[in-house]
Amino acid sequence: MKIQTAIRLIGLAIVILANSLMMIAGELNGSIKDAETGSGLPGATLRVLGTEIGVTADPLGRFELLGLESGTYTLEVRYLGYTSMNVIATLDDAGDSETITIQLQPVPLMLPEVDIQDAVKQNINLLSAVDWQMRAASNGQDMLRFVPGMVIAQHAGGGKAEQMFIRGFDLDHGTDIQISVDGMPVNMVSHAHGQGYADAHFIIPETVQDIQYEMGLGEVRNGNLATAGAVTFNLLPSIDQTLIQAEAGSFNNYRALALINLLSEKMRGNGHTAYAGGSFRYADGPFNPAQGMKAFNGIAKYRAISKSGSVLELTGMAFENDWRAAGLIAPRAVETGLVDRFGRLDSAEGGNTSRYNAALSWTQPLNRGILDAEVSYGHYTFDLVSNFTYYLENPEVGDRIRQTEIRNLGNGKLRWRNQWMWLGRPAPFEIAVGGRTDFVDDLALGFIASSELAASPTMSGIGREYNGWSYVSQSFNPFENLRVEFGTRADFLEFWYRNDNMGGEIRSKSRLIISPKLKADFTINESAAVFLKAGKGFHSNDLRVLIQDEGVDPVAPAYGIDLGGRFKPADGLLFQITGWWLYSSNELVYVGDGGLVEAGDPSTRTGIDLSVRANLVKNLTADIDGNISRARTVGASDGENLVPLSAWFTTGGGLNYKHPKGFGASLRYRAIADRPADETGAFTAEGFFLLDGSVRYDTNRWSVWCRGENLLNREWREAQFLTTSRLATELAPVDEVHFTPGFPISVLAGVSVKL
Repeated sequence: MKIQTAIRLIGLAIVILANSLMMIAGELNGSIKDAETGSGLPGATLRVLGTEIGVTADPLGRFELLGLESGTYTLEVRYLGYTSMNVIATLDDAGDSETITIQLQPVPLMLPEVDIQDAVKQNINLLSAVDWQMRAASNGQDMLRFVPGMVIAQHAGGGKAEQMFIRGFDLDHGTDIQISVDGMPVNMVSHAHGQGYADAHFIIPETVQDIQYEMGLGEVRNGNLATAGAVTFNLLPSIDQTLIQAEAGSFNNYRALALINLLSEKMRGNGHTAYAGGSFRYADGPFNPAQGMKAFNGIAKYRAISKSGSVLELTGMAFENDWRAAGLIAPRAVETGLVDRFGRLDSAEGGNTSRYNAALSWTQPLNRGILDAEVSYGHYTFDLVSNFTYYLENPEVGDRIRQTEIRNLGNGKLRWRNQWMWLGRPAPFEIAVGGRTDFVDDLALGFIASSELAASPTMSGIGREYNGWSYVSQSFNPFENLRVEFGTRADFLEFWYRNDNMGGEIRSKSRLIISPKLKADFTINESAAVFLKAGKGFHSNDLRVLIQDEGVDPVAPAYGIDLGGRFKPADGLLFQITGWWLYSSNELVYVGDGGLVEAGDPSTRTGIDLSVRANLVKNLTADIDGNISRARTVGASDGENLVPLSAWFTTGGGLNYKHPKGFGASLRYRAIADRPADETGAFTAEGFFLLDGSVRYDTNRWSVWCRGENLLNREWREAQFLTTSRLATELAPVDEVHFTPGFPISVLAGVSVKL
């Protein structure tokens, strides 16, 4: 009886507390939409002027204002990239509810529209939203340059994923950066060429609506590989008009694009949209012989919004790419005249790859909450021929290697979001579960310069990798200007590998990792805000580490903290500065090019990120992004504790001019400092500074443009690696920093028309 009485008292207390926290006099609800497309605007903010009451639109663009007395109110509505407006709303009786629809007009984004406090609540990262209006991308992988401080480098042919650098990380092809598009993972775990391999070439730039990024370890929604950070591409849900586009440029670079609106205006008015399209690109590059890259991209997307507010989206994507590559060049081969900078030391280098995706997403309003689900399937192939060491291992026939894989990838997520009230302020709650399964067949690496070598691959097998996860997150505002989010994530990983080189021996291992997260944001005033992010994350290691030692940990945890601020001292000036620290635990990394498993020491990284945006004069803006970092291995002695290829400084920025009558121009730079190629600094990977520019003219229907890269025509080295190699004419191996040559000055011109 005492237990029952206690339970009743606790229940009564909960009811009284809930009533005290959620007691309302009146309710005003509705939605905020794009006036041209009718789509909801998630993250739009609405404030009741003269009060402390405000709210952020949910992922469907809906809002609720609670706790209003009867009377007439002025509502201030804001959203980045749209005209701000004030709306008058009246509540006649205290207990009544009122429903309104607010439509905002899209406009070119200017910095005076950016609100420091609203930036906390935007679903799209503040700087990413600004950048997306001011810049343009020429291909899918180039869009990664939008991430502040990130530099990418072409590596062994333009048909494969680039090497990436950010925050003191040589990310290789994606080991420590999580990349996704519309919920579909871009990274490939346990890839034939390297862990976390992220080839974004299958994305058509013209179909990307916006880019979100999150640096550091404070975001509970980011899981495997998101140690340095995460990048998300969101595709356009619809297009207003059919688009036809053609481009041509230096080195036989040609591209054609068509995006077709499939439904009538009447169907669009009933909540249905659909478009399909594709692009074809051919490029030789400056290489001799020519690269001959042929890439095809396709997309089809359908969206339906019901009267109840539910949203259904179906997406299909296709990508095929074939190319020949010059590969990495030994500087001594150029100096002796064996080849020129754009020549080849092995004529067979190159590859082909394909990716086909199908995805379904569904979002359903539930009272004050939202239930959404995503499921996707991808089929992927990869076949790459390379030669990094020339004649080191096989002096008679050469060290040509081949890496292959065939992958089927399944991914899914189910999430519920709700918004409680706490101390009269919204307190969003979120819980989600999901999983990813990779079936990797024909996972092989071996020398192929002779039939005997090809018959005995260095590594051959099949892999299975599963990652099931869940997280819970709670946000609240203990004070009007303070927003705090706590979250905890659990990831269960299972690795399975059959080693066909060992008679089909099977090894497996599982791992559970718990990752707590914290984010806090405090608005000091309308010109300044500070934030804190802290948490634990991880990246998984290649499942083939199991063949070296069954006792190894296939997961490498990381711990980090970010502390920074956003400042807007004037309407035309905005900057963000972040100091950060990150610790990476001891890890084993599979080196795909050699079929080796290398042990890496623990490491620490500290640094400062800086982003500046400024309206210099009317129609002219400037932006600068920079990252300074220090990376060191833990436990190694001074002079031997450098992290190879860790860049201490990366930066990018430029000037952008956009006239209201359609003319625009930009002048942009990108740079990376010299970086150590080994632990001692005895070898150096050279940095570079490049200048790019473009001019453009737009009308309601037509657009024409011309872009130039490396306008200073610098001779520069792009991707670089310290490699021990032996040329055919040499008697002994040589240690040297090999490189892929950066493109000389090049020009690309294009025209598009909307029908």
